[in-house]
Amino acid sequence: EGIRGSMHGVHHDIMDALEGLLCLDPTRRWGPDQVIQWASSAEAPHAFPCGELNTWPYSEECPQAIGARLPKGWARSGETIGSLDLMRIGGVQIILVDRYCEWQKSYMVDAEEQVETAYENTDTQAWKWQPPAMSAREPVATPNASTVLREGDVIYFGVNSHSSCTESLKAVISEHLGLAEDLMDMTPVSLARSPSQTAFLEFFPELVYFQFPPHCANAVLGQHCHKSVGQNALNLRSVFGINVAAIVRRDGSVSWWPGATEAQGGLVRSGDGALICKVPEWECTGSSILSASLEDIHDVLDVKRFKKRLGLDTDDLALRVWQHNVNGVHN
Repeated sequence: EGIRGSMHGVHHDIMDALEGLLCLDPTRRWGPDQVIQWASSAEAPHAFPCGELNTWPYSEECPQAIGARLPKGWARSGETIGSLDLMRIGGVQIILVDRYCEWQKSYMVDAEEQVETAYENTDTQAWKWQPPAMSAREPVATPNASTVLREGDVIYFGVNSHSSCTESLKAVISEHLGLAEDLMDMTPVSLARSPSQTAFLEFFPELVYFQFPPHCANAVLGQHCHKSVGQNALNLRSVFGINVAAIVRRDGSVSWWPGATEAQGGLVRSGDGALICKVPEWECTGSSILSASLEDIHDVLDVKRFKKRLGLDTDDLALRVWQHNVNGVHN
């Protein structure tokens, strides 16, 4: 109820502060002493060895993106990205798939006036304390040809700057998804009510930035088959589950929607940073979440965890080759 019911996904410590500061009852409203007490006991944000995650402030410089919502009763539910031939659409790159789930995490006060995690059904507004069989949505941050799409999902496309107009791209995407309709015999009223008219969302992605640590220099985003001689391969999508939306170069230029190879803009150099998308909010639910987990990002940034994730901690030869390739870029 109240502010908690309208701000899904906000950390419970933040909700405590908001409720205390905005309380209508002056006898219960927080003052300086309560704020100081809250600040000393609130849970600390996740710390990273190479700096913090920061919201990218230059959203107006980001190329436009398109979200396609798959309606209820979608005839092709259960097919894959590959079978729908979506990866062959020119001018766009599939950046993530947001799974449909009617249950979303929320925070509520229980009978003992303790803040607890609850789950709210966005269709019926019912809520429960126990996690449902299909709990809060888990986006597919690294979609590929085998990713299955189902009704209610939202698939997001990054639009290349040199692409044709978005209306043309939406028409092509709609055709591949089987959303295209015969509009010739439709009246203006039926056209306005047509599901295809509300199936798309045009937006500028909300992005989070972190700087690549030194051990990631001179490495491509893709797998071993994507690297050239003298380069390393981060394998960010397959191993870490991270889909990089852009590489921010040391000189301030940005390589948007990079591919797996150097030729596709996917080579990380010393001093570069990464941009990762947040899952867009189709509606203003306050539940925007990062498309990659904090643990996976931490595994990239922390050198010990990075070596373990790639198996370099148990392979001395592979580790020496990796270090040689990193150091070679400075020679």
